[in-house]
Amino acid sequence: MVLQEDYSIYNVFKALIGPGKKFLLLCDLQAHLARHFNVRFSYSNMKLAMQRQFPIDAENRVEQMRYTDFLDLVKPKNPEFQSYVNRRMRESEIGYSFEPNLGLGEATGFKFAQLFEDIIRLENELELQRQYKIPQINLSDLYHSIDKEMKGFCTLHDYFAFFESTYCEDLPVSTEEITYLFKRHDKERQGRVTEADLRKELTPIANIQFDEPRPH
Repeated sequence: MVLQEDYSIYNVFKALIGPGKKFLLLCDLQAHLARHFNVRFSYSNMKLAMQRQFPIDAENRVEQMRYTDFLDLVKPKNPEFQSYVNRRMRESEIGYSFEPNLGLGEATGFKFAQLFEDIIRLENELELQRQYKIPQINLSDLYHSIDKEMKGFCTLHDYFAFFESTYCEDLPVSTEEITYLFKRHDKERQGRVTEADLRKELTPIANIQFDEPRPH
């Protein structure tokens, strides 16, 4: 991705947090996105997206990101993930206005704006789908239809077998997308997904309400 080819991700992180700071506050990221990249979302939308993106051990640092958290957010974790993200990145119908006040080049600025807009928009759209569809699904039945051997966990092979048995004809998703889905559910990165992992990913965040903090 451009952030790795054009600039060091660490330099991007330092540009966002400003001099003398160690953490990237979510309110500061919101302000930077709106001011420099013309990407405007509410604090609630952004926090929800960050919660869904971060691994479990980083969730409590959503509003105060360390550099390692920022890496988790923007760096492709594997070739399948990078391929998936590249396909989801689309040209904006409106277009971005980019002010290069952070010392980033135009190509980096554009892709950075596009990446964050896609993350926030897609995560919030998924959350709406969870709120509407998940109450109609028995998650235990869903999980056991994947873990057919009743091991207590599912592997990537189980995910492939589930999709192959569910769709008699051509799969509506690619093997890359199934791999990404599995890795998305495998928040602990153990190579296995438990029923608790599946529930955590699919259960909507109930009545999410976040205060809008004032920028520091």
